[in-house]
This record gives sequence, structure tokens and C-alpha cells, in this order.
Amino acid sequence: MTCKLVLLAAGLSRRYGAENKLLTDWRGKPLYRWTLERLAALQGERPDERSLVVVTAHPEIEADCAAQGIAWVHNPRAEQGVSTSLILGLNWGAPADCTAFFVADQPRLTGETMGRFLAGYAASGRGLGCVCGQNRLGNPCVFARRYEPELLTLTGDRGGKAVLRRHLEDCWLCPVTDECELLDVDTPADHIL
Repeated sequence: MTCKLVLLAAGLSRRYGAENKLLTDWRGKPLYRWTLERLAALQGERPDERSLVVVTAHPEIEADCAAQGIAWVHNPRAEQGVSTSLILGLNWGAPADCTAFFVADQPRLTGETMGRFLAGYAASGRGLGCVCGQNRLGNPCVFARRYEPELLTLTGDRGGKAVLRRHLEDCWLCPVTDECELLDVDTPADHIL
């Protein structure tokens, strides 16, 4: 099964304040690097099956990706919402059997959980997959190619969960062992959690 791994790193950090949260230091490195490094390792395990792209609006992240040989796409319309990044990720590169979307502000999500999520989805036979906690659907999410037409109709700040919720009967859920893995860093106070 071929899978695009899309890291969504174009957010404008509106709730964070004046700084770009993705570039702030979180435990010794820029926040976005935690997920990026784990995804690069997952891609490296199966380079013939997995392709990685970062969708961003930030020159610093673009330069870092270029230096590491990681594919990236510039999102000139990031202020219009996450849907613009989803569409760029879907349209990047060769078609794949599925596309998995990861967010760049979730540094506690472990590589083990990411790998278990992708392997479990592939074995499930379902068209959709989502990491979850006890009471909520989280990120990442994965979509079989047959859901791309629906994803491509999204606008504004509506993400893929709008599609996922319409088809929960076709969704494989991957529970996390520690719900802290699902926490986003949205404000400076989240850095201490």
C-alpha cells in the first residue's frame, strides 16, 4: 500500500501570540521538528511505499526541508484555513493508495504511535483511520484515495475530520496509550505540559 505522509506546517499560530509557534523551542528544538523527524524515520523504513511532503507557509521551514532533502510545498493561501494545506498535500506528487495528515504542533505524538497507526490502518481494510483518545478523535488521520473528491471540496478552516465524521462506519480507530500524545501546543502555556 502506498501512502503519502503530509505534515501540515502552514498554520499562522493566531492563538499563540506574536511568535510563530512552529519555530519556537520545545525541549531543545523547533516545535515542528519533533513530528518532522519522526515522519522522516517512518518514510525511511519503507521509501518505496511512503512519500513525505511538508506543506508550509514559512520560509524557515522550507529552508530546513530543502537542507534535509525533504519535499515541501509552499502554501500562499495559509490564511484561508487548513483546507488549503490539505488540498496542496493531496495534489502533491504521484497518486497514492492513501494520504495521512499529521500536524506540526503535536510534539508528544510518538514515533511508535505513528507507526502503529499506519500499520493498523493498512491491516484494517477500512477507508479511513484516526488516532483517538477515550473521548475524542485526534490527529493524525488517514484517507483512502476514494475519499479525495470529498476532501478536495473542503474550504476555509474545515479539515479532514469533517469528511471522517460523515463516514465513521468506515473508520479504523487507533487508541493512544497516553492521551498527552494528542495535545496540541496552541498557547505558550502549553509548552510546560
